[in-house]
Amino acid sequence: MSNRFLVGIFGGVGSGKKILTDKLARHIRDPRIEILKFHNFGKNEISNLNYRIYIDKPFDRLLERYVLSLPTRILLDKKVLGQHLEEFRKFHMANVVNQKTLADFWLSGDMENEEDKIHHLALEILKKRINFDDDENVKIYLEANHGKSIKSHPNRLKNGNSEIF
Repeated sequence: MSNRFLVGIFGGVGSGKKILTDKLARHIRDPRIEILKFHNFGKNEISNLNYRIYIDKPFDRLLERYVLSLPTRILLDKKVLGQHLEEFRKFHMANVVNQKTLADFWLSGDMENEEDKIHHLALEILKKRINFDDDENVKIYLEANHGKSIKSHPNRLKNGNSEIF
């Protein structure tokens, strides 16, 4: 059984994946938790991850950056500008919405001013890690006992829901 807990951080170019990875590593400090960065993901790539985070800049900031990068001649023609903005919106929505639905946590915004959110996210990851450890212990115990549930295992029967044998 693997004892590693894999956290994947996904997002587009300039979304702040590296900053978030560094900040989470400073908050968590657990060598069993590995934080990985990805540019994008699909259902096949995330099957081995225990926790998935999607990070994206707010759409208005992306749109502003996109418009400012367009050549001046396009900015002067409203029809052409409208076509470019519609293409950008379709591209963004097709890629972002699909990735967001696969994530356990979405983070949108500027990483420099999100310390509270990052702290709470780190606590959530640690909580998931504890649950992961409990699940692994139960699996190991059941495998050792050939799948037989025995009443003495602390994670199988809790107070208040014991059965009469």
